[in-house]
Amino acid sequence: MDLKHIKSFIVEDGHLSIESFSGSNYIITKTTCSCKGFGFRRTCSHFKEATENGLITLLQQQQSTIKLTLSPTAIKMRKDALKKLLTKHNITFTENMINTIEPQLTISTKPEDVIALAKICKVFAN
Repeated sequence: MDLKHIKSFIVEDGHLSIESFSGSNYIITKTTCSCKGFGFRRTCSHFKEATENGLITLLQQQQSTIKLTLSPTAIKMRKDALKKLLTKHNITFTENMINTIEPQLTISTKPEDVIALAKICKVFAN
């Protein structure tokens, strides 16, 4: 990064908190900077530098990241499917094992990975 006007920055919730080399602190969003120059000209060296060095793109990517939370119904369905899989493979399980394994599941988790994880949990439970 070639930063001549921005001494340091922190990516925060939807904006950059920057410190300029003059020691002033500003907030940069996807479209604005809080410095006086931006207020007069609708552009400034901080905003231009942030754009040229990909910091604005970083903000846009951060804002497009969405954290999904499963509903209680979806979690119950996942646990029920997990229990069926383990039963099918003759693996005895406890509710604690199910509660440990279920949050680890992703869309790409394969059944054989779940079985291996269950066997590991069973070893540690004994």
